Amino acid sequence: MDYFNVKRIWLLILAIVMSYPSFANQTPQQKESPSVVFINPGSKDDPFYRLVDRFMRASAEDLGVDLEVIYGNRNHIQSKNDAVKVIMREKLPDYLFVINIKKNMLDVLPRANEKGIKIFLFNGGLIAEDREKHGFPESKYENWIAEYIPDEIQAGYLLGKNLIDSAIEKNMVADDGILYVAGIGGTRKTTSELRIEGLRKAVSEYPNVKIVKLAYGYWEKDKAEFISEQVLKQFPQLSVIWNASDGMALGAAEAATTMGRTPGKDIFIGGIDWAASAVEGVNKGELSSTVGGHFMDGGWGLVMVNDHHNGIPLENVLAQSKFSILTSDNIGEYKKHFGDGNFDDIDFTRFSKSHNPDIKKYNFSLQEMLGQLNSSQ
Repeated sequence: MDYFNVKRIWLLILAIVMSYPSFANQTPQQKESPSVVFINPGSKDDPFYRLVDRFMRASAEDLGVDLEVIYGNRNHIQSKNDAVKVIMREKLPDYLFVINIKKNMLDVLPRANEKGIKIFLFNGGLIAEDREKHGFPESKYENWIAEYIPDEIQAGYLLGKNLIDSAIEKNMVADDGILYVAGIGGTRKTTSELRIEGLRKAVSEYPNVKIVKLAYGYWEKDKAEFISEQVLKQFPQLSVIWNASDGMALGAAEAATTMGRTPGKDIFIGGIDWAASAVEGVNKGELSSTVGGHFMDGGWGLVMVNDHHNGIPLENVLAQSKFSILTSDNIGEYKKHFGDGNFDDIDFTRFSKSHNPDIKKYNFSLQEMLGQLNSSQ
């Protein structure tokens, strides 16, 4: 058989092989989209978890992820039971997205692991005392693939720096040359403590800044309003009221106004969460800033999980998401794109490694996201 006939035979064999879907329609970076069940601790009307839900749905739509959301309605026992029901299904999902609240997902980890369901834990992780029994992702439970938790210390630090710098710019120091700061935390032994640690870190970088009062508002607007009134009476030259949540920040702003102060001019107030009311507060000048973005962690988690399903290893199995800050400098742009809580304009595939092999490290920052939106217009 001559060379040309051999070549024709091999070309024919190659054409037949390539005609099969597994070869013709796929590359090493493409395979069937994953199925994901998300146990949402909130409800469809919950301000924070509604944003988590919307962002995840927008991400899933772009990536082709089969996403199912089950609502716990702020009942951590119900959320645990819902997760167990998913594990007991005849047809199991590829991935289970859960948020650990009051240790409700600790028993879910080994049960899902045993069934071969890959677990992505985000927003609320394990505390130190639970590590001895349950360990870290991919240590004791091989199917627990990741823990992606917000850097709460960074959130408190970012807010503290912004408020202090704003007050310094306006020369809002007391007669003794000290800039007075008050902090209102949520509750003890929660993320509030880490956020307060971030505030302390920010204050430590300024020789003439002092925390004169630190109290707990139990995440309630009314309590924060009352605390702020008392602190302003005690320290009339107070320049900054730092809050561990946006709701409490709005209460502090109301108290300052009642006491004859003008937020954004002679007192600087901010919070954490990017709650819609706080975003509007920044837009109106009632708040100096709001720190947030952690409601996006589930959507970015879907980007990472979709890549993982396509054979791309996670960068870190134990990782922290970073917060961003909204101020008068960027609030207009944020509201322009997301003011209605709609995230459909984001092209999530542009953040995916399986769709963009040149991406070496994920960048889920607000700046990157707004840059992508602006470049596509």
